[in-house]
Amino acid sequence: MTQSEFFCVLAEVFQVEPAQITPTTEFQQLAGWSSLMFLDLLSVVDEELGVTLSPAKILACQNVSDLTALLGDKIVDANRVAA
Repeated sequence: MTQSEFFCVLAEVFQVEPAQITPTTEFQQLAGWSSLMFLDLLSVVDEELGVTLSPAKILACQNVSDLTALLGDKIVDANRVAA
């Protein structure tokens, strides 16, 4: 999945416009952040990317970039895909 596709998925989970999701977005600070959104995030990462992360690892993330780093090669930069 490309980074931009992942950001769109996150926007859906967090119920915000895709433009609001950037690498520096502190998703736990988004309006409406809740335990249900957290569970949705766990589910999406598992189902869409096949990665099972512990809740503690996700909660330790400060921003979307940290979350992307946890997912490693499951998230690719669109520039690398086009090359």
